[in-house]
Amino acid sequence: MDSLKRGLESSEMEPKRQKVASESKVLHCRGLPTYTTETELVTMVSQFGRVVKTLILHDKNQAFIQMDSLESAARAVWPQFISFCLFI
Repeated sequence: MDSLKRGLESSEMEPKRQKVASESKVLHCRGLPTYTTETELVTMVSQFGRVVKTLILHDKNQAFIQMDSLESAARAVWPQFISFCLFI
């Protein structure tokens, strides 16, 4: 019983590791108005590259936008939309 208790105590004391996101072609946009349309999203980011796919979660005020390349996704988030869209 003591060894089990010590094992739990030592694991509880270890700091949690933060996940580091790898690069992705997919942008995660949050805080969107509920009336945001796919056309608006595509218009907003298409200046940085070709949009392959979009998914809007109206009930969560979020969207996912898949770009054609990592470079296009990076151009879309840095520095213009860094507070709006994040890599996932």
